[in-house]
Amino acid sequence: MALFAILIVGCANQNEDSTIPETMVPLQLPELLMLSDEMATPEQLDMKKKLERIFIYKTEARDNRMYLSVGSDYFVENGIPVEYYNMMQAQCDANNAFMEECVKNLGENDVDCTDLATNIEQNKKDYEEYLATVGKDGISYQEYRRKRCEEKYKEVMGLKGL
Repeated sequence: MALFAILIVGCANQNEDSTIPETMVPLQLPELLMLSDEMATPEQLDMKKKLERIFIYKTEARDNRMYLSVGSDYFVENGIPVEYYNMMQAQCDANNAFMEECVKNLGENDVDCTDLATNIEQNKKDYEEYLATVGKDGISYQEYRRKRCEEKYKEVMGLKGL
């Protein structure tokens, strides 16, 4: 799961009081994916959901490295600016470099998430559960995971129902 940190920062602190000026659109990939649904414009929310689906369904593992299984043409054909392809490709490269560094410094047995293919498959299962729960037109996957994390925290802390 750590490899999808940008996508599924479920418990990230978000400043709900801040406003995003229109001049900042389109947002960089991390900014867009971490933007709360309430702060996003309808266009940003639509783009966020498209990119979440790509991260889930169009990411694969080969030799324990993360790759996009589609090219920039897929993004263009689906109404997504090619810049987001470049950003997602760069994120895959950064994730791969991070994991290589962790393995190098800590050893393969001490690094969480070294079985990338299993993690990608688990993310797909989690995403399918999300779709079954909220539907395609519901809240974003990131927002769903954040809310689930909040619920789990309240349950563990004995605050359920508050």
